[in-house]
Amino acid sequence: MGTWGVGMMSNDTAWDIIGKTGNVSYCILHNLLKSKKAESKEILALAEHCLENNIVLEKPIVKAIMEYIDDELDQSELDNWKSPDERKDALLRFKNRLNGEKVDELDIIIDNLSVVEQISLGNKSRSEIKKLLISMNKTEK
Repeated sequence: MGTWGVGMMSNDTAWDIIGKTGNVSYCILHNLLKSKKAESKEILALAEHCLENNIVLEKPIVKAIMEYIDDELDQSELDNWKSPDERKDALLRFKNRLNGEKVDELDIIIDNLSVVEQISLGNKSRSEIKKLLISMNKTEK
């Protein structure tokens, strides 16, 4: 997964499924979970899209999504990513969000940056990108 970031929305599959579903993400997510025929990246992208749009996910749906996350946390899956540790951290943050825990919004933004976007930021470290985003936010106010 060399040209994409580690977040739920930073891969081709995520953008393909969101492009196809638009505002019906919850219905598609529900149906894909029932069919058990979806790729985990599709499920996670739709779940992220629902969270970003403040769509409440019912407990059985969250439970099913957690199983997909657990599959993605398997070391053999993590090893497919350029930065396995960063992918793991992004998945754990996503899991926390699904459980209703507060996660720093900047972490979510950074997780979903593509590698191309990271390069355009000068390949800065995660903490440097956070500082940059904070300073950009201050100048906008």
